[in-house]
Amino acid sequence: MFSKKDLSLFIAAALLATVAYTLMVVDPAEYGFGVLTLWVAPPLLVLAFCLPIPGILGHDFQYKESFRSMKNTWVKHAFGAPVFVASLCLYMITLEPTASLWDCSEFIASAYKLQVPHSPGVPLFLIIARLFCMAVLDDPIMVAPAINSMSALFSALTVLITYHLIYYFSDRTRGSGDNSTKAVPLFSALSGSLCLAFSDSFWFSAVEAETYAAASFFLVLLVWLIVTGKDLSPDKRSRRFILIFYVAGLSFCIHPMCLLALPLLPLSWYPRDTIPIRYLPLVIGMGLLVVIVINRMVGVGLFEMMFSFDLFFVNTLHAPFYTGALVLMMLIVIGFIFLLNRVKRWLHFTWAAIFLLAGFLPYVMLFIRSNHNPPIDETNPEDLALIKAYMNRDSYGSTPLLFGPYFDAEIEGVSLKRKMYFKDKSTYGVAGATSAYQYERSRQTILPRMYSNDPGHVAAYRQWVGLKENERPRFSDNIEFMFRMQLGEMYFRYLLFNFAGRESDIQYSSWLKPWESPGPEKSRNQYWMVPLLLGMAGGIYQFRRNKKDFLAVGIFFLVTGA
Repeated sequence: MFSKKDLSLFIAAALLATVAYTLMVVDPAEYGFGVLTLWVAPPLLVLAFCLPIPGILGHDFQYKESFRSMKNTWVKHAFGAPVFVASLCLYMITLEPTASLWDCSEFIASAYKLQVPHSPGVPLFLIIARLFCMAVLDDPIMVAPAINSMSALFSALTVLITYHLIYYFSDRTRGSGDNSTKAVPLFSALSGSLCLAFSDSFWFSAVEAETYAAASFFLVLLVWLIVTGKDLSPDKRSRRFILIFYVAGLSFCIHPMCLLALPLLPLSWYPRDTIPIRYLPLVIGMGLLVVIVINRMVGVGLFEMMFSFDLFFVNTLHAPFYTGALVLMMLIVIGFIFLLNRVKRWLHFTWAAIFLLAGFLPYVMLFIRSNHNPPIDETNPEDLALIKAYMNRDSYGSTPLLFGPYFDAEIEGVSLKRKMYFKDKSTYGVAGATSAYQYERSRQTILPRMYSNDPGHVAAYRQWVGLKENERPRFSDNIEFMFRMQLGEMYFRYLLFNFAGRESDIQYSSWLKPWESPGPEKSRNQYWMVPLLLGMAGGIYQFRRNKKDFLAVGIFFLVTGA
Protein backbone atom coordinates (compact mmCIF):
# COMPACT_ATOMS: atom_id res chain seq x y z
CA MET A 1 0.00 0.00 0.00
CA PHE A 2 2.82 2.42 0.85
CA SER A 3 5.87 3.04 -1.31
CA LYS A 4 9.46 3.07 -0.06
CA LYS A 5 9.37 6.89 -0.06
CA ASP A 6 6.26 6.83 2.12
CA LEU A 7 7.84 4.36 4.53
CA SER A 8 10.99 6.51 4.68
CA LEU A 9 8.87 9.39 5.99
CA PHE A 10 7.40 7.14 8.67
CA ILE A 11 10.87 5.97 9.72
CA ALA A 12 12.16 9.55 9.79
CA ALA A 13 9.21 10.58 11.98
CA ALA A 14 9.89 7.71 14.40
CA LEU A 15 13.58 8.63 14.62
CA LEU A 16 12.81 12.31 15.24
CA ALA A 17 10.34 11.45 18.00
CA THR A 18 12.87 9.05 19.58
CA VAL A 19 15.60 11.69 19.53
CA ALA A 20 13.28 14.34 21.00
CA TYR A 21 12.10 12.13 23.83
CA THR A 22 15.65 10.99 24.55
CA LEU A 23 16.74 14.62 24.87
CA MET A 24 13.93 15.19 27.37
CA VAL A 25 14.98 12.17 29.41
CA VAL A 26 18.67 13.16 29.64
CA ASP A 27 18.08 16.89 30.21
CA PRO A 28 20.36 17.63 33.21
CA ALA A 29 18.66 20.87 34.29
CA GLU A 30 16.57 21.02 37.45
CA TYR A 31 13.01 19.86 36.77
CA GLY A 32 14.12 19.24 33.17
CA PHE A 33 13.79 22.97 32.45
CA GLY A 34 16.87 23.01 30.22
CA VAL A 35 17.52 23.82 26.58
CA LEU A 36 17.12 20.20 25.47
CA THR A 37 13.56 19.95 26.78
CA LEU A 38 12.26 23.47 26.18
CA TRP A 39 14.01 24.52 22.98
CA VAL A 40 15.24 21.50 21.02
CA ALA A 41 12.64 18.78 21.64
CA PRO A 42 9.34 20.65 20.88
CA PRO A 43 10.06 21.55 17.21
CA LEU A 44 11.44 18.04 16.64
CA LEU A 45 8.24 16.53 18.03
CA VAL A 46 5.95 18.76 15.95
CA LEU A 47 7.93 17.82 12.83
CA ALA A 48 7.77 14.15 13.79
CA PHE A 49 3.97 14.28 14.15
CA CYS A 50 3.56 16.10 10.81
CA LEU A 51 5.88 13.95 8.70
CA PRO A 52 3.58 10.90 8.47
CA ILE A 53 0.81 12.97 6.86
CA PRO A 54 2.41 13.36 3.39
CA GLY A 55 3.47 9.69 3.60
CA ILE A 56 -0.10 8.58 4.29
CA LEU A 57 -1.50 10.76 1.50
CA GLY A 58 1.13 9.58 -0.96
CA HIS A 59 3.43 12.45 -1.85
CA ASP A 60 4.11 11.07 -5.35
CA PHE A 61 0.82 12.39 -6.71
CA GLN A 62 -1.03 14.34 -4.06
CA TYR A 63 0.64 17.72 -4.40
CA LYS A 64 0.21 18.03 -8.16
CA GLU A 65 -3.45 17.09 -7.99
CA SER A 66 -4.10 19.45 -5.10
CA PHE A 67 -2.47 22.33 -7.01
CA ARG A 68 -4.51 21.52 -10.12
CA SER A 69 -7.70 21.39 -8.03
CA MET A 70 -6.95 24.81 -6.52
CA LYS A 71 -6.46 26.30 -9.98
CA ASN A 72 -9.87 24.99 -11.05
CA THR A 73 -11.60 26.35 -7.96
CA TRP A 74 -9.71 29.60 -7.49
CA VAL A 75 -12.91 31.61 -6.91
CA LYS A 76 -13.82 29.45 -3.90
CA HIS A 77 -10.37 29.92 -2.40
CA ALA A 78 -10.36 33.63 -3.22
CA PHE A 79 -13.46 34.08 -1.07
CA GLY A 80 -12.20 31.73 1.64
CA ALA A 81 -8.93 33.60 2.25
CA PRO A 82 -10.67 36.84 3.42
CA VAL A 83 -12.83 34.78 5.78
CA PHE A 84 -9.70 33.41 7.44
CA VAL A 85 -7.97 36.80 7.58
CA ALA A 86 -11.05 38.59 8.93
CA SER A 87 -11.57 35.95 11.62
CA LEU A 88 -7.92 36.01 12.66
CA CYS A 89 -7.91 39.83 12.85
CA LEU A 90 -11.12 39.79 14.89
CA TYR A 91 -9.68 37.39 17.44
CA MET A 92 -6.30 39.09 17.63
CA ILE A 93 -7.93 42.49 18.23
CA THR A 94 -10.13 41.10 21.02
CA LEU A 95 -7.46 38.75 22.41
CA GLU A 96 -7.33 38.10 26.14
CA PRO A 97 -4.23 40.11 27.24
CA THR A 98 -3.29 37.77 30.07
CA ALA A 99 -4.40 34.53 31.77
CA SER A 100 -8.09 33.81 32.32
CA LEU A 101 -9.03 32.68 35.82
CA TRP A 102 -9.70 29.01 35.22
CA ASP A 103 -7.98 26.14 33.33
CA CYS A 104 -6.33 28.64 30.97
CA SER A 105 -3.86 29.73 33.65
CA GLU A 106 -2.86 26.13 34.32
CA PHE A 107 -2.40 25.43 30.61
CA ILE A 108 -0.29 28.55 30.08
CA ALA A 109 2.01 27.68 32.98
CA SER A 110 2.19 24.04 31.88
CA ALA A 111 3.01 24.90 28.27
CA TYR A 112 5.59 27.51 29.31
CA LYS A 113 7.80 24.87 30.97
CA LEU A 114 6.19 21.69 29.56
CA GLN A 115 4.71 20.58 32.86
CA VAL A 116 1.90 18.11 33.62
CA PRO A 117 -1.66 19.56 33.87
CA HIS A 118 -4.77 17.79 35.14
CA SER A 119 -5.83 14.51 33.58
CA PRO A 120 -6.32 13.25 30.98
CA GLY A 121 -3.71 15.77 29.83
CA VAL A 122 -3.37 17.80 26.66
CA PRO A 123 0.15 16.87 25.50
CA LEU A 124 -0.14 17.93 21.85
CA PHE A 125 -1.68 21.24 22.90
CA LEU A 126 1.26 21.84 25.27
CA ILE A 127 3.87 20.96 22.64
CA ILE A 128 2.36 23.32 20.05
CA ALA A 129 1.84 26.04 22.65
CA ARG A 130 5.49 25.72 23.62
CA LEU A 131 6.42 26.77 20.05
CA PHE A 132 4.45 29.98 20.58
CA CYS A 133 6.39 30.56 23.81
CA MET A 134 9.60 30.10 21.84
CA ALA A 135 8.38 32.66 19.30
CA VAL A 136 8.36 35.36 22.00
CA LEU A 137 11.72 34.14 23.39
CA ASP A 138 10.13 33.01 26.67
CA ASP A 139 9.38 36.59 27.70
CA PRO A 140 7.17 36.02 30.81
CA ILE A 141 5.05 39.06 29.97
CA MET A 142 4.36 37.84 26.44
CA VAL A 143 3.85 34.11 27.10
CA ALA A 144 0.15 34.40 27.99
CA PRO A 145 -0.86 36.49 24.93
CA ALA A 146 1.34 34.26 22.73
CA ILE A 147 -0.53 31.12 23.77
CA ASN A 148 -3.84 32.99 23.55
CA SER A 149 -2.92 33.87 19.98
CA MET A 150 -2.52 30.16 19.26
CA SER A 151 -6.21 29.76 20.06
CA ALA A 152 -6.97 32.67 17.74
CA LEU A 153 -5.05 30.98 14.91
CA PHE A 154 -6.75 27.60 15.42
CA SER A 155 -10.16 29.29 15.61
CA ALA A 156 -9.57 31.19 12.36
CA LEU A 157 -8.53 27.92 10.69
CA THR A 158 -11.72 26.33 12.04
CA VAL A 159 -13.78 29.08 10.42
CA LEU A 160 -11.93 28.51 7.14
CA ILE A 161 -12.62 24.76 7.15
CA THR A 162 -16.26 25.48 8.02
CA TYR A 163 -16.40 27.77 4.98
CA HIS A 164 -15.20 24.91 2.75
CA LEU A 165 -17.58 22.42 4.38
CA ILE A 166 -20.60 24.65 3.77
CA TYR A 167 -19.47 25.29 0.20
CA TYR A 168 -19.10 21.53 -0.34
CA PHE A 169 -22.62 20.73 0.89
CA SER A 170 -24.20 23.72 -0.84
CA ASP A 171 -22.53 22.82 -4.13
CA ARG A 172 -23.71 19.20 -3.86
CA THR A 173 -27.34 20.19 -3.29
CA ARG A 174 -27.45 22.04 -6.61
CA GLY A 175 -27.02 18.77 -8.51
CA SER A 176 -25.25 18.22 -11.81
CA GLY A 177 -28.16 19.48 -13.87
CA ASP A 178 -28.82 22.58 -11.82
CA ASN A 179 -27.95 25.73 -13.77
CA SER A 180 -28.54 28.11 -10.87
CA THR A 181 -25.88 30.65 -10.16
CA LYS A 182 -22.62 29.47 -8.68
CA ALA A 183 -22.75 32.41 -6.31
CA VAL A 184 -25.18 30.53 -4.05
CA PRO A 185 -22.54 28.15 -2.58
CA LEU A 186 -20.12 31.06 -2.16
CA PHE A 187 -22.50 33.28 -0.26
CA SER A 188 -23.85 30.34 1.74
CA ALA A 189 -20.31 29.47 2.82
CA LEU A 190 -19.49 33.10 3.62
CA SER A 191 -22.64 33.58 5.70
CA GLY A 192 -22.38 30.31 7.60
CA SER A 193 -18.67 30.53 8.38
CA LEU A 194 -18.91 34.15 9.55
CA CYS A 195 -21.89 33.22 11.74
CA LEU A 196 -19.58 30.74 13.43
CA ALA A 197 -16.77 33.30 13.68
CA PHE A 198 -18.98 35.83 15.49
CA SER A 199 -20.97 33.34 17.58
CA ASP A 200 -20.79 33.90 21.32
CA SER A 201 -19.37 30.56 22.53
CA PHE A 202 -16.88 30.15 19.71
CA TRP A 203 -15.57 33.71 19.99
CA PHE A 204 -15.25 33.27 23.77
CA SER A 205 -12.89 30.28 23.34
CA ALA A 206 -11.02 31.83 20.41
CA VAL A 207 -9.29 34.49 22.49
CA GLU A 208 -8.01 32.50 25.49
CA ALA A 209 -5.60 29.62 26.14
CA GLU A 210 -8.16 26.84 26.47
CA THR A 211 -8.11 23.60 24.52
CA TYR A 212 -11.50 24.18 22.89
CA ALA A 213 -10.17 26.31 20.04
CA ALA A 214 -7.60 23.72 18.96
CA ALA A 215 -10.11 20.93 19.61
CA SER A 216 -12.69 22.67 17.40
CA PHE A 217 -10.11 22.82 14.61
CA PHE A 218 -9.35 19.10 14.84
CA LEU A 219 -13.05 18.26 15.16
CA VAL A 220 -14.03 20.19 12.03
CA LEU A 221 -10.92 18.91 10.21
CA LEU A 222 -12.05 15.33 10.88
CA VAL A 223 -15.52 16.18 9.57
CA TRP A 224 -14.00 17.63 6.40
CA LEU A 225 -11.71 14.62 5.89
CA ILE A 226 -14.67 12.27 6.29
CA VAL A 227 -17.30 13.96 4.12
CA THR A 228 -14.91 14.82 1.28
CA GLY A 229 -13.22 11.40 1.23
CA LYS A 230 -16.08 9.15 0.19
CA ASP A 231 -15.89 10.06 -3.53
CA LEU A 232 -12.15 9.41 -3.89
CA SER A 233 -10.66 6.56 -5.87
CA PRO A 234 -10.19 3.27 -3.93
CA ASP A 235 -6.46 3.82 -3.25
CA LYS A 236 -6.90 7.44 -2.18
CA ARG A 237 -9.93 6.52 -0.13
CA SER A 238 -7.93 3.89 1.77
CA ARG A 239 -5.20 6.44 2.43
CA ARG A 240 -7.80 8.99 3.58
CA PHE A 241 -9.26 6.35 5.93
CA ILE A 242 -5.83 5.84 7.52
CA LEU A 243 -5.27 9.60 7.78
CA ILE A 244 -8.62 10.04 9.55
CA PHE A 245 -7.60 7.65 12.30
CA TYR A 246 -4.13 9.17 12.62
CA VAL A 247 -5.66 12.64 13.04
CA ALA A 248 -8.18 11.14 15.49
CA GLY A 249 -5.32 9.82 17.63
CA LEU A 250 -3.56 13.19 17.57
CA SER A 251 -6.78 15.04 18.31
CA PHE A 252 -7.36 12.91 21.42
CA CYS A 253 -4.13 14.49 22.70
CA ILE A 254 -5.87 17.87 22.37
CA HIS A 255 -9.30 16.92 23.74
CA PRO A 256 -11.25 13.62 23.71
CA MET A 257 -14.34 15.42 22.34
CA CYS A 258 -12.73 15.42 18.88
CA LEU A 259 -13.66 11.74 18.56
CA LEU A 260 -17.31 12.80 18.26
CA ALA A 261 -16.70 13.38 14.55
CA LEU A 262 -16.05 9.67 13.92
CA PRO A 263 -19.73 8.52 13.99
CA LEU A 264 -19.97 10.41 10.68
CA LEU A 265 -17.67 7.87 9.04
CA PRO A 266 -20.07 4.93 8.51
CA LEU A 267 -22.95 7.32 7.80
CA SER A 268 -21.10 9.32 5.19
CA TRP A 269 -19.20 6.43 3.62
CA TYR A 270 -22.20 4.12 3.29
CA PRO A 271 -21.78 2.47 -0.15
CA ARG A 272 -25.19 3.55 -1.46
CA ASP A 273 -26.72 6.98 -1.87
CA THR A 274 -29.43 6.29 0.72
CA ILE A 275 -29.40 4.30 3.94
CA PRO A 276 -32.41 1.97 4.36
CA ILE A 277 -34.26 2.66 7.60
CA ARG A 278 -33.77 -0.93 8.79
CA TYR A 279 -29.98 -0.50 8.58
CA LEU A 280 -29.87 2.98 10.11
CA PRO A 281 -29.56 1.86 13.79
CA LEU A 282 -26.75 -0.51 12.82
CA VAL A 283 -24.84 2.18 10.92
CA ILE A 284 -25.24 4.69 13.74
CA GLY A 285 -24.24 2.03 16.27
CA MET A 286 -21.06 1.29 14.32
CA GLY A 287 -20.05 4.93 14.47
CA LEU A 288 -20.69 5.16 18.21
CA LEU A 289 -18.82 1.89 18.75
CA VAL A 290 -15.73 3.36 17.08
CA VAL A 291 -15.77 6.25 19.58
CA ILE A 292 -16.24 3.93 22.56
CA VAL A 293 -13.46 1.59 21.43
CA ILE A 294 -10.95 4.41 20.94
CA ASN A 295 -11.92 6.24 24.12
CA ARG A 296 -12.05 3.21 26.40
CA MET A 297 -9.86 0.51 24.85
CA VAL A 298 -7.09 2.75 23.50
CA GLY A 299 -7.23 5.98 25.51
CA VAL A 300 -7.66 4.11 28.81
CA GLY A 301 -7.66 0.35 28.23
CA LEU A 302 -4.23 0.22 26.62
CA PHE A 303 -2.59 1.78 29.68
CA GLU A 304 -4.58 -0.46 32.02
CA MET A 305 -3.47 -3.51 30.04
CA MET A 306 0.17 -2.40 30.14
CA PHE A 307 -0.02 -2.05 33.90
CA SER A 308 -1.75 -5.42 34.30
CA PHE A 309 1.02 -7.11 32.31
CA ASP A 310 3.68 -5.32 34.30
CA LEU A 311 1.98 -6.14 37.61
CA PHE A 312 2.05 -9.84 36.74
CA PHE A 313 5.67 -9.82 35.57
CA VAL A 314 6.96 -7.73 38.50
CA ASN A 315 4.93 -9.08 41.44
CA THR A 316 4.57 -12.70 40.30
CA LEU A 317 7.62 -13.43 38.15
CA HIS A 318 9.86 -10.95 40.00
CA ALA A 319 11.01 -9.39 36.74
CA PRO A 320 12.29 -5.78 36.54
CA PHE A 321 9.84 -2.93 36.24
CA TYR A 322 8.35 -2.31 32.75
CA THR A 323 9.12 -5.88 31.59
CA GLY A 324 5.43 -6.59 31.20
CA ALA A 325 4.86 -3.36 29.29
CA LEU A 326 7.69 -4.22 26.88
CA VAL A 327 6.28 -7.73 26.38
CA LEU A 328 2.85 -6.30 25.58
CA MET A 329 4.35 -3.82 23.12
CA MET A 330 6.26 -6.65 21.42
CA LEU A 331 3.07 -8.71 21.17
CA ILE A 332 1.24 -5.76 19.60
CA VAL A 333 4.06 -5.24 17.07
CA ILE A 334 4.13 -8.97 16.20
CA GLY A 335 0.35 -8.91 15.79
CA PHE A 336 0.51 -5.97 13.40
CA ILE A 337 3.32 -7.61 11.38
CA PHE A 338 1.24 -10.76 11.07
CA LEU A 339 -1.82 -8.83 9.91
CA LEU A 340 0.17 -6.80 7.38
CA ASN A 341 1.71 -9.93 5.86
CA ARG A 342 -1.21 -12.36 6.08
CA VAL A 343 -4.46 -10.41 5.95
CA LYS A 344 -4.13 -8.40 2.75
CA ARG A 345 -7.87 -7.82 2.30
CA TRP A 346 -8.16 -5.58 5.35
CA LEU A 347 -4.77 -3.92 4.97
CA HIS A 348 -6.05 -0.37 5.38
CA PHE A 349 -7.78 -1.31 8.66
CA THR A 350 -4.48 -2.61 10.04
CA TRP A 351 -2.62 0.53 8.99
CA ALA A 352 -5.44 2.66 10.47
CA ALA A 353 -5.01 0.90 13.82
CA ILE A 354 -1.23 1.40 13.67
CA PHE A 355 -1.52 5.12 12.99
CA LEU A 356 -4.28 5.52 15.56
CA LEU A 357 -1.83 4.25 18.19
CA ALA A 358 0.91 6.44 16.70
CA GLY A 359 -1.38 9.43 17.23
CA PHE A 360 -1.20 8.82 21.00
CA LEU A 361 2.59 9.23 21.09
CA PRO A 362 2.43 12.83 22.45
CA TYR A 363 1.44 11.30 25.79
CA VAL A 364 4.98 9.98 26.16
CA MET A 365 6.04 13.60 26.74
CA LEU A 366 3.83 13.92 29.82
CA PHE A 367 5.19 10.75 31.41
CA ILE A 368 8.79 11.75 30.77
CA ARG A 369 8.21 15.23 32.16
CA SER A 370 6.51 13.84 35.27
CA ASN A 371 9.67 11.89 36.09
CA HIS A 372 11.51 15.23 36.31
CA ASN A 373 8.99 16.22 39.05
CA PRO A 374 8.25 19.78 37.82
CA PRO A 375 6.27 22.12 40.13
CA ILE A 376 3.03 21.41 38.21
CA ASP A 377 2.77 17.62 38.20
CA GLU A 378 -0.90 16.71 38.57
CA THR A 379 -1.36 13.18 40.03
CA ASN A 380 2.34 12.55 39.27
CA PRO A 381 1.98 10.04 36.35
CA GLU A 382 5.61 8.95 36.41
CA ASP A 383 5.14 5.15 36.47
CA LEU A 384 2.64 2.66 35.02
CA ALA A 385 0.51 2.49 38.17
CA LEU A 386 0.05 6.26 38.25
CA ILE A 387 -0.21 6.57 34.47
CA LYS A 388 -3.17 4.19 34.54
CA ALA A 389 -4.88 6.30 37.20
CA TYR A 390 -4.05 9.49 35.26
CA MET A 391 -5.55 8.25 31.97
CA ASN A 392 -8.56 6.77 33.76
CA ARG A 393 -9.22 10.11 35.53
CA ASP A 394 -9.48 8.41 38.90
CA SER A 395 -9.08 11.75 40.69
CA TYR A 396 -12.39 13.01 39.26
CA GLY A 397 -14.64 10.53 41.04
CA SER A 398 -17.79 9.27 39.33
CA THR A 399 -21.19 10.66 38.38
CA PRO A 400 -24.27 8.47 37.85
CA LEU A 401 -25.55 8.91 34.31
CA LEU A 402 -28.14 6.19 33.64
CA PHE A 403 -29.02 4.85 37.10
CA GLY A 404 -28.38 6.22 40.57
CA PRO A 405 -29.79 7.75 43.77
CA TYR A 406 -31.88 10.79 44.53
CA PHE A 407 -30.16 13.34 46.76
CA ASP A 408 -32.15 12.16 49.80
CA ALA A 409 -31.20 8.47 49.44
CA GLU A 410 -29.74 6.92 52.59
CA ILE A 411 -26.35 5.18 52.44
CA GLU A 412 -26.70 1.50 53.35
CA GLY A 413 -23.12 0.36 52.85
CA VAL A 414 -19.78 0.81 51.13
CA SER A 415 -18.31 -1.51 48.50
CA LEU A 416 -14.73 -1.75 47.27
CA LYS A 417 -14.28 -1.27 43.53
CA ARG A 418 -10.63 -1.81 42.62
CA LYS A 419 -7.20 -1.74 44.19
CA MET A 420 -4.86 1.20 43.80
CA TYR A 421 -1.13 0.50 43.45
CA PHE A 422 2.12 2.37 43.91
CA LYS A 423 5.65 1.60 42.75
CA ASP A 424 7.76 0.28 45.63
CA LYS A 425 11.45 -0.60 45.53
CA SER A 426 11.07 -3.88 43.65
CA THR A 427 7.31 -4.55 43.46
CA TYR A 428 3.97 -2.79 43.13
CA GLY A 429 2.40 -2.26 46.54
CA VAL A 430 -1.27 -1.79 47.34
CA ALA A 431 -2.00 1.80 48.34
CA GLY A 432 -5.68 1.20 49.03
CA ALA A 433 -8.88 0.72 47.10
CA THR A 434 -11.50 2.93 45.54
CA SER A 435 -14.93 2.67 47.14
CA ALA A 436 -18.53 3.24 46.16
CA TYR A 437 -21.56 3.95 48.32
CA GLN A 438 -24.52 1.57 48.27
CA TYR A 439 -27.83 3.45 48.46
CA GLU A 440 -31.27 2.26 49.45
CA ARG A 441 -32.90 0.64 46.44
CA SER A 442 -36.26 2.42 46.79
CA ARG A 443 -34.61 5.85 46.37
CA GLN A 444 -32.77 5.14 43.13
CA THR A 445 -33.97 5.92 39.62
CA ILE A 446 -33.08 5.92 35.96
CA LEU A 447 -31.56 9.17 34.65
CA PRO A 448 -30.61 10.46 38.11
CA ARG A 449 -30.31 14.21 37.55
CA MET A 450 -30.75 15.29 41.20
CA TYR A 451 -28.23 12.95 42.82
CA SER A 452 -25.79 15.14 44.78
CA ASN A 453 -26.33 15.44 48.54
CA ASP A 454 -24.19 18.56 48.82
CA PRO A 455 -26.30 21.12 50.75
CA GLY A 456 -25.75 23.82 48.11
CA HIS A 457 -26.77 21.46 45.33
CA VAL A 458 -29.84 20.29 47.24
CA ALA A 459 -30.95 23.90 47.73
CA ALA A 460 -30.59 24.51 43.98
CA TYR A 461 -32.58 21.36 43.17
CA ARG A 462 -35.42 22.48 45.41
CA GLN A 463 -35.40 25.99 43.95
CA TRP A 464 -35.53 24.81 40.35
CA VAL A 465 -38.42 22.34 40.73
CA GLY A 466 -40.26 24.06 43.60
CA LEU A 467 -39.72 21.39 46.28
CA LYS A 468 -40.54 22.39 49.83
CA GLU A 469 -38.18 21.72 52.73
CA ASN A 470 -38.13 17.99 53.59
CA GLU A 471 -40.25 17.18 50.50
CA ARG A 472 -38.85 14.12 48.73
CA PRO A 473 -38.21 14.39 44.95
CA ARG A 474 -40.22 12.26 42.55
CA PHE A 475 -39.27 11.00 39.12
CA SER A 476 -41.33 13.81 37.56
CA ASP A 477 -39.23 16.33 39.53
CA ASN A 478 -36.10 14.61 38.29
CA ILE A 479 -37.21 14.94 34.66
CA GLU A 480 -38.38 18.53 35.19
CA PHE A 481 -34.93 19.47 36.50
CA MET A 482 -33.31 17.83 33.49
CA PHE A 483 -35.45 19.75 31.01
CA ARG A 484 -35.67 23.08 32.82
CA MET A 485 -32.16 23.45 34.20
CA GLN A 486 -29.79 21.07 32.41
CA LEU A 487 -31.30 21.38 28.93
CA GLY A 488 -33.19 24.67 29.05
CA GLU A 489 -30.85 26.78 31.18
CA MET A 490 -27.46 25.17 30.52
CA TYR A 491 -27.78 24.01 26.90
CA PHE A 492 -30.46 25.71 24.82
CA ARG A 493 -29.98 29.08 26.55
CA TYR A 494 -26.27 28.96 25.71
CA LEU A 495 -27.16 27.81 22.20
CA LEU A 496 -29.38 30.85 21.77
CA PHE A 497 -26.61 33.12 23.09
CA ASN A 498 -24.90 32.39 19.77
CA PHE A 499 -27.82 33.13 17.45
CA ALA A 500 -30.18 35.44 19.35
CA GLY A 501 -27.76 37.32 21.59
CA ARG A 502 -27.70 37.63 25.38
CA GLU A 503 -28.68 40.34 27.80
CA SER A 504 -25.35 40.77 29.61
CA ASP A 505 -22.30 39.04 31.05
CA ILE A 506 -23.90 38.85 34.50
CA GLN A 507 -24.50 35.41 36.06
CA TYR A 508 -27.83 33.91 34.97
CA SER A 509 -28.25 36.41 32.16
CA SER A 510 -30.76 35.13 29.65
CA TRP A 511 -30.84 35.26 25.88
CA LEU A 512 -32.69 38.29 24.50
CA LYS A 513 -36.20 37.67 25.85
CA PRO A 514 -37.42 40.81 27.66
CA TRP A 515 -40.58 39.03 28.81
CA GLU A 516 -38.68 36.51 30.95
CA SER A 517 -36.58 37.14 34.05
CA PRO A 518 -33.32 35.23 34.44
CA GLY A 519 -32.50 32.53 36.99
CA PRO A 520 -34.35 29.59 38.51
CA GLU A 521 -37.26 31.74 39.72
CA LYS A 522 -38.34 32.53 36.13
CA SER A 523 -41.60 31.43 34.58
CA ARG A 524 -41.98 27.76 33.76
CA ASN A 525 -42.99 28.66 30.23
CA GLN A 526 -39.89 27.40 28.41
CA TYR A 527 -39.36 28.92 24.97
CA TRP A 528 -36.31 26.77 24.25
CA MET A 529 -38.70 24.19 22.77
CA VAL A 530 -39.13 26.45 19.72
CA PRO A 531 -35.63 25.96 18.20
CA LEU A 532 -35.76 22.27 19.18
CA LEU A 533 -39.02 21.72 17.28
CA LEU A 534 -37.73 23.71 14.30
CA GLY A 535 -34.57 21.61 14.24
CA MET A 536 -36.57 18.37 14.42
CA ALA A 537 -38.82 19.55 11.57
CA GLY A 538 -35.78 20.40 9.44
CA GLY A 539 -34.20 17.02 10.18
CA ILE A 540 -37.38 15.15 9.20
CA TYR A 541 -37.61 17.16 5.97
CA GLN A 542 -34.04 16.36 4.99
CA PHE A 543 -34.51 12.71 5.92
CA ARG A 544 -37.56 12.46 3.66
CA ARG A 545 -35.39 13.78 0.84
CA ASN A 546 -33.00 10.88 1.49
CA LYS A 547 -30.01 13.16 1.76
CA LYS A 548 -27.79 11.01 3.93
CA ASP A 549 -25.13 13.73 4.05
CA PHE A 550 -27.50 16.02 5.90
CA LEU A 551 -28.66 13.17 8.12
CA ALA A 552 -25.06 12.40 9.02
CA VAL A 553 -24.23 16.02 9.84
CA GLY A 554 -27.46 16.36 11.83
CA ILE A 555 -26.58 13.35 13.97
CA PHE A 556 -23.06 14.73 14.39
CA PHE A 557 -24.36 18.01 15.82
CA LEU A 558 -26.87 16.14 18.00
CA VAL A 559 -24.15 13.92 19.51
CA THR A 560 -21.74 16.84 19.92
CA GLY A 561 -24.38 18.99 21.60
CA ALA A 562 -25.33 16.18 23.97
